[in-house]
Amino acid sequence: MKHCMNCGAALMQGVAVCPVCQNPTPYNVANVPPTGATSFPPQYLETASQGFSPSAPTLADPAMNMYNAPVQSSPPMGGMPQMEFGTFGQQVPQQVPPAYQPYQPYMPPQAPQVPPRPQGMSKGVLAALVVVAVLLLLSGSGVIYYSAVFRPNQLHAQATATAVVQAQGTARANAQATSTAVAYANATATVDAQVQATATALDAIYTQATAGTPTLDDPLNANGANNWTEYSTAQQSCAFKGGALHALSQNTGTVCFAQNTSFNNFAYTVKMVINSGSVGGVVFRANVTSSTNVGVYLFSITTGGKYILGLIQGTASGSTATKDLGSNQSSTINTASAAVNELGVVARGSTIYLFINKHYVAQVTDAALTTGMLGVFGGTQSDSNSDVSFTDLQVWQL
Repeated sequence: MKHCMNCGAALMQGVAVCPVCQNPTPYNVANVPPTGATSFPPQYLETASQGFSPSAPTLADPAMNMYNAPVQSSPPMGGMPQMEFGTFGQQVPQQVPPAYQPYQPYMPPQAPQVPPRPQGMSKGVLAALVVVAVLLLLSGSGVIYYSAVFRPNQLHAQATATAVVQAQGTARANAQATSTAVAYANATATVDAQVQATATALDAIYTQATAGTPTLDDPLNANGANNWTEYSTAQQSCAFKGGALHALSQNTGTVCFAQNTSFNNFAYTVKMVINSGSVGGVVFRANVTSSTNVGVYLFSITTGGKYILGLIQGTASGSTATKDLGSNQSSTINTASAAVNELGVVARGSTIYLFINKHYVAQVTDAALTTGMLGVFGGTQSDSNSDVSFTDLQVWQL
């Protein structure tokens, strides 16, 4: 094998130009330059035609070492001019061999990492979340009711009483107060009529939403296509018995999900009886896969005649956030022992209407959850023995 006369690089058989320094090779010596051109020195051609001697420059020469490694230099090639030549003997500047680039093995592109599907949340953890949520909602809503309803009405009543006392100073003031009272009574009657008309119009929302054939019609006398969760522990159980679905619990709460359901805009009704305990209700737009991936709306009523709409959502830290979206006392709730109450929800986008026994009780706007499962629940931590039964569940897709 021959080597480049300029840089000492090894040459393949018949290569006319060195692939490293681009100068002519010994294989190109037959290409004699035309007359009048500068030729290679005789000793250069002689050395090229005979091959490099052991004393010729090698890759150990720092000028020829393309790896830039500190090695011991070899003596120069005998009689060889210490310069480089371009095409047919033209002197060119010394070229620096390219720096060594370590071999980088080919690495195929990696496929995108698909996060593992979150495991289902344990029923015990979910029930605990619901219990905490219900307790917070029950306690928090009392503060909200006092500050937003009772206290303003109390202040208003005190102000009205003060105005009446001051008006009694003169007969004219009394007459004016009487006129004012009459005017107020008339205005109140007008407002009451308007409220009644509004309530009738809102009740019509329920009537219209539930007028057609239901998309889902489940009497809840046995499990079926909706795939209700059925389980039993020492403190909780979801079970079909006596022609109804029962959510049973002791000092906690129990949630039963229709696992094959998923609704966005809908009307949802179910009949409920609180056989023992103090609270029961429905859940909707539920998404529960882990403690950090939980979202559910809860609409419940109590034996004390109160309704509550709450929202439970998981947080990145693994805790849950509970929000009271609306709560109040309602005369539409049948508070008699073991009485039947029909709960209704009409959800369109972020607008949620709540109904009890086919009567409107509240309207809430919240866009946190858009779609998810339906379900029922009963019990709370303060109930030593809770049994809430459900029948005649119907859903209309809107």
